[in-house]
Amino acid sequence: SLGLTLAIGQVLADVPEGAATTITFQANDVPRNKRMLLAVLLVVPVVAGAALSYLTLRAQSEALQLAALVATSGLFAVAVFEDLITEAHEASEDSRTSTAFLLVGFALFTLVSAGLG
Repeated sequence: SLGLTLAIGQVLADVPEGAATTITFQANDVPRNKRMLLAVLLVVPVVAGAALSYLTLRAQSEALQLAALVATSGLFAVAVFEDLITEAHEASEDSRTSTAFLLVGFALFTLVSAGLG
């Protein structure tokens, strides 16, 4: 199903982020047991949100379920683009190459998303 595909994709996308977070904690001398506890606690809001969404939307119409999915996807897209654009403008100079790569990356993301749907 689409929901399962999206969930798997999100988990795969979060692995590098989790590794970066753990490495940052390790570099700042956070004890291992505290790092593990924080890693486990980061899962709690995700699972709680997924469970709450499932319980709330399971008896609703498909149109409402898809509207909720679109709204959530839109929030993710806004967060990603705000981060990308901010980082892109931190560069000393924008170039045609950086703009082209941003557009190609967005087009590739769109094609992959369409292929999974």
